[in-house]
Amino acid sequence: MTLQKTLEQKQTVRFYHVGTNPDDFKSFFKEGAKPIGQGVGGQANGFYVWSDENLAENHIQFLNFQQMLKEAIIVGVDTEKEKITYPLWQ
Repeated sequence: MTLQKTLEQKQTVRFYHVGTNPDDFKSFFKEGAKPIGQGVGGQANGFYVWSDENLAENHIQFLNFQQMLKEAIIVGVDTEKEKITYPLWQ
């Protein structure tokens, strides 16, 4: 289902974040996901998400293929659709 259709049908949308830093795993479980960073102009800084869990899984496979990954988790983040606006979701 496309993000557009999901936004039309539901009050909340689930996004998927791939966590790759083992030091952050405990924080995810204790405190939940924390959107930090700028998120503008590339993936150097920010909290990046996919609108589909399969896309997040594909990213993990890509990182494994590039041998850039030892551990990873996928975190689902439910967000009220009214909060998905520019510039917050840039």
